[in-house]
Amino acid sequence: MKDFLPVVVVFFAVVSVLELIFYAFRVIHGAKKERVRSRIKSLSKSIKWKDPVGIRRSRILSHLPMLNRLLLRVPLAKRLDLMVQQANAARPVGLFLLLSPLLALLTLYFTHLMTKNMLFSAGFGGVGGAIPWVYLLRKRKKRVEKFIAQLADGAQLIARAMRAGHAFSTGLQMAAAEFDDPLGTEFEYVVDQINFGVPTAEALKNLARRIDCDEAKFFAVSVILQRETGGNLAEILDTLASLIRERHKLKGKIRTLSAEGRLSAIGLVCMPMLVTIALYFFNREYILFLLEDPVGKIMSMAALTMMAIGVIFIRRMINFEI
Repeated sequence: MKDFLPVVVVFFAVVSVLELIFYAFRVIHGAKKERVRSRIKSLSKSIKWKDPVGIRRSRILSHLPMLNRLLLRVPLAKRLDLMVQQANAARPVGLFLLLSPLLALLTLYFTHLMTKNMLFSAGFGGVGGAIPWVYLLRKRKKRVEKFIAQLADGAQLIARAMRAGHAFSTGLQMAAAEFDDPLGTEFEYVVDQINFGVPTAEALKNLARRIDCDEAKFFAVSVILQRETGGNLAEILDTLASLIRERHKLKGKIRTLSAEGRLSAIGLVCMPMLVTIALYFFNREYILFLLEDPVGKIMSMAALTMMAIGVIFIRRMINFEI
């Protein structure tokens, strides 16, 4: 095991370095592609495409050609790539797929050097491997929350633009220019799709799929139903903006009232780990019983299981569906 781990760590380190080199190369040459994209965007306003439904933007899952071809065939990689899109991460999903096992193996290797306990090291290795995905999940959550906070004002801006005589797509373009990321970026992406010939309903469905929150689905469904059945879209958007604001206020109140429960869950998870690490460095003989003795291992697994159950129960108590 000691001879095998360094080889695996070096392998993933080399592959990750190659991925970073390819990414740096693309960043250096990205300015030229941005000029081409701006030129195509300007031409799209004056050209009517004959095959609007066939226009699709391909996704690069890795800057390594061989790994990219492999990931394009794996359904799980596409679902993970959707998470990367929702988080608006600058790196492709291939980098995270390489970084995760690299961190897991590094954490496993160094923890095993210190503790000489494979079970304990494997647990820390799993935590290290989960760091990139926790980062993406947190970034996606913050981005969705910011989108919800911006959506009410964005919907009202589109409603005012339509009352002034502009089309819905023009209102979207005005909102994209007025707001920063994520609302401005997502609305600009919707406008680009519409300009390239994608149906408005399909572009809005893609928006709801990328953002993956109830408010984005409300917005997409409201516009799609109005275009199919008729009605005053400006009034619908004003009503939707009021609904989104009230939901946002209610979520803020719930978050404030449930702060104590969240802190309890954090303390429940962090305190035993911090105490264990402190005891390992200050009184190693005392804590080695839990790491080496069979009874201590059973007690450790039982404690971790009860901690996980406690976190699940606290999470279910403080999470409310609105």
